[in-house]
Amino acid sequence: MSTAVVPVQFKADGEPVNPSLYATVAGFCQREFRNAPPLDKLAKLWAVIEKPVEGSGFKVVGVGGMIQVVDVPFFHTTSERATLELYKRMAAFLVDAAGPGVAAFVNIEPTQEAKWKPFLDRIGAKPAHRWVLRCGTELEE
Repeated sequence: MSTAVVPVQFKADGEPVNPSLYATVAGFCQREFRNAPPLDKLAKLWAVIEKPVEGSGFKVVGVGGMIQVVDVPFFHTTSERATLELYKRMAAFLVDAAGPGVAAFVNIEPTQEAKWKPFLDRIGAKPAHRWVLRCGTELEE
């Protein structure tokens, strides 16, 4: 059995370059995730496939996707009015730059989360469980 990481690519019209690979990846995602991710909306998508040494066919055993998201490393105000005005200005900029519905991550210190919760609820923010990783770290097999 050989293992390979292969890109899942799309044509300009949004159709997959390799429909068989895409269908297998979509089936994998439907089995593995409660809510299958929108594969055609990702900036980049890869599949990990296993192929027999001899013969044809493959099995998808993993997927990874990337999007580019705005990250707001700090957002600090001392009044509700300032919070609202700064939020509206930054949101308008993002809509102008990337279109409506664009997502952004905002760093909120855990000790400050309770204070921010009413505002976050008001604007429809959702928690996003993330870890910071540094690319380029060598991994031993």
